[in-house]
Amino acid sequence: MLDEEEKHHVKELCERIAKEQDHNQFSILIAQLNQLLEQSELRSDAVRNKLSPSIKKSTRPNA
Repeated sequence: MLDEEEKHHVKELCERIAKEQDHNQFSILIAQLNQLLEQSELRSDAVRNKLSPSIKKSTRPNA
């Protein structure tokens, strides 16, 4: 989940990416966007893992 500041940053990055002509700068912007999205995903995963009980899988073989 993105907070409001992160949403704004994602929007700005996307706008800059859409207009960027320089390949190197384009790659840097894409990397920044990916990092921002990965951080958000990691936070979301941590929250989900914290809220949901762990599910233990059976170790018995299927018969």
